[in-house]
Amino acid sequence: MRTPKSLFETPFAKGDWSSLERPRFSPRMLLEDEDLNLGVDYTRQVMRLMLKSMFGCGVVCGLQVTSVPTCKGMKRRIDVAKGIAVSCHGDLIEVSKPWSHEFGDDCDGDFPDYVWVVLCYKEKCCRPKEAGCSADEKSQSSHTRVRAGYEIKLYATLPSCACRCGNGPVEAESSISTSDGCCDDPAPPATGGNEDDESQPDACRCYDDHLLGVCGCDHGCDCVVLGLVMPNDVDKGDEDDPTDDVVKVDSTMVRRNRPLLNGWHFCLEQERSNQQATGQTEMRGIRQSAGAVQLDKRTAKEKAVEARGRKK
Repeated sequence: MRTPKSLFETPFAKGDWSSLERPRFSPRMLLEDEDLNLGVDYTRQVMRLMLKSMFGCGVVCGLQVTSVPTCKGMKRRIDVAKGIAVSCHGDLIEVSKPWSHEFGDDCDGDFPDYVWVVLCYKEKCCRPKEAGCSADEKSQSSHTRVRAGYEIKLYATLPSCACRCGNGPVEAESSISTSDGCCDDPAPPATGGNEDDESQPDACRCYDDHLLGVCGCDHGCDCVVLGLVMPNDVDKGDEDDPTDDVVKVDSTMVRRNRPLLNGWHFCLEQERSNQQATGQTEMRGIRQSAGAVQLDKRTAKEKAVEARGRKK
């Protein structure tokens, strides 16, 4: 009887090829535009794959949204600080300078109460050059550069495709699109919704797939939610005075993906240890001070008794 070989002695192997492809040059090779472009595209694809898989979409740093009423409360100025975000494709979206826009026309107050601020990635071809001589003497040109850019869009309703965590506060439910989105989560933010309603999951679940190593955010979305401009629930004083109109920005649904440094945990534990040591030292000082006070009181009583004894 023939003894079968172990599976580890004859391993089964089957695979396929990834989407990454890089050029390889040899001496005296005739290069074409596809060969040279592939070298750039390979580096870009590696970077995009790394960003979207390791960090996911969202705001990396900056891009804080602020808003103030203008034109006696009849218009809104929306400001976005410079910063960096990552789209679902893994493209870096750089806002290199502060962005500002006054929302509303001719001070007529015609603007929605809720304004979604969304950052989108875009790019364009530029710097055309002559590609070569043609037989018919007509000019032929090709673009030699691709420049990355961005657009900051203002929506009255939440766009169907935008990277975010949750749908914002319950007050803005009427301004939320019901269509399926990209990289979004149906959970409300931690500060919104009914806390007693167990059917509403916590907004932190937006990060569950990322922490569990689930590959996602591959729906072809180029936009990231930066915030929601909305009325402020405060006492406005005189209702007839439009200058008392106040707005606020809700950023609880913004998905943030800044890397965490390994040394942070050590620093945090060290800081906690220092705080505990400081607290213990303070407690010892308090106890010693209290003991010194009690000792001073006993000493004073003893001195008083001795003084009375001498008088007798």
